Amino acid sequence: MKKISFVLALCLLLSFGMNVVASAEEYAVTPRYNNVSNINCVFDIENDIAYISINVIGYSGVTSRISAKAILEKKGLFGLWWSDVDEWTASSTNATETFEFTKDVGSGTYRCTFEVTVEGSGGSADVHTNEITVKN
Repeated sequence: MKKISFVLALCLLLSFGMNVVASAEEYAVTPRYNNVSNINCVFDIENDIAYISINVIGYSGVTSRISAKAILEKKGLFGLWWSDVDEWTASSTNATETFEFTKDVGSGTYRCTFEVTVEGSGGSADVHTNEITVKN
């Protein structure tokens, strides 16, 4: 009985002394799309101008239509709700496209909600949504 107790205690002691190291090279989840290679949404405010950019890199011969929508909102009084500032929609039949929008803004906290839909022959339409908040 003493031998079994000694072996179990030794195993327990050694298991605490062993470290398991795991790492991953990627820093974010990368979605798998049917009709597009990459979608990048950018929202920033510089000198009281809101810059909104949507960059879509599709596949030639696969991507047939890109539709983009951006909604700019400002945080309301006491931060309880968001009020609409502006909304943009655009579309293209190019495989690769960049949509850019600007708007004069004042001080406060703003958020931009993106919805990008990419249609093509690679399968069902890809829908990418994103939301970025910036304080000016």
